[in-house]
Amino acid sequence: MVAKEVDSAILRRLSDSRVVFLPYVDEEATRAKLRVDIQTLQCRVWNNDNYNDIFPSVVAEIWRGYFERSLEIAVATEKARRLELDLELQKIQQGNSSFFSNRENGEFQYIYEKLNKTLEFSGIMYEATFTEKEGKQIKNMPGKVVARYKILIPLIDLLGSFVKLNNRYDNWKLNQYLYAEKKIKNHAAVLPKNDLQRFSFHTPDITQELYAYELLERRVEESSTNRQTYVYFFSPKMYRFLFWADFNHLVDDQFSIEITEIEDNGPITDN
Repeated sequence: MVAKEVDSAILRRLSDSRVVFLPYVDEEATRAKLRVDIQTLQCRVWNNDNYNDIFPSVVAEIWRGYFERSLEIAVATEKARRLELDLELQKIQQGNSSFFSNRENGEFQYIYEKLNKTLEFSGIMYEATFTEKEGKQIKNMPGKVVARYKILIPLIDLLGSFVKLNNRYDNWKLNQYLYAEKKIKNHAAVLPKNDLQRFSFHTPDITQELYAYELLERRVEESSTNRQTYVYFFSPKMYRFLFWADFNHLVDDQFSIEITEIEDNGPITDN
């Protein structure tokens, strides 16, 4: 470096190669002896008097250059890896039969045709009633039924969305998922006509249907009272089936929930 004149071309090559160039002078008088273009660079004074003060910043600059170079290499490596994955995916999509066996394709197609339906169930709007006890009005919830609703959800899309967040299946978990994650609670907030009304729903039990297709695994769980009950977890076949459905663009997480009051034909839809 010393043998070559430091000119703009060399500085450009260093910058392109991600090499950090840190020029220093031993004293201010030396700066005036530099070429004009070099004087425009940030040449700090570094000598025995301020060595310990400047040294940490020199180390920091070296580390900064190292990390910037490492980051660029990591980004390039990640881009190359993603490109390889994209090419591999294209090969898989072009040779679909080699990725899923003929037996899998046939079985999953059959299961899809059986489950590709709309899950239909009902919701009920309750309104509190009051009874008098010892001269006091007591509110009873739930009270009388004031409205009934029909709820429609595409089953395959519901399973694809629900399985991503849960490894265990039961109706309570499914109801909670629909209420909180799929925003049925938003409907529950706008459907009541007064503060005494509450919206309630229960999804139909599809445990046996999913278990029959081996999409669920049944296990025995012992409660704190030593009572044994069956619990159901999603099987590896379920994950494989949903991957097959997603691979073939047959499942959509952003599905619609349609809630229609039975006496009223006006649906309420939420994506």
